[in-house]
Amino acid sequence: MRLVGQFRDRADPSRFTWLRAFPSMEMRGKALGDFYFGPVWQAHRAAANAMTLFEKTPEGDRLSTRYPDGYFRLIRDFAAHGRVTGNYGDAQISGGATDHPDPRRP
Repeated sequence: MRLVGQFRDRADPSRFTWLRAFPSMEMRGKALGDFYFGPVWQAHRAAANAMTLFEKTPEGDRLSTRYPDGYFRLIRDFAAHGRVTGNYGDAQISGGATDHPDPRRP
């Protein structure tokens, strides 16, 4: 996967759109399946989803996805160091969610 671009909403900095590129539809399916059904997402999906704000229709269909203040700083720190520390706005850090479960990470 290659990240082609990211767009932020100037009126609402917690909204963004990613443009991703894959060499083929088959590789897209494999990459997304490996990520969403892999051990890292499975271990942290509840925390990630808890930090995501979903706007929905009365029927329950998702209209938009937004992230609270601090979300991108938290993701940056976790990606760079495998753990999070400090203040991330409204985000609450608790329990084992501060450590990366992947033994390949230092």
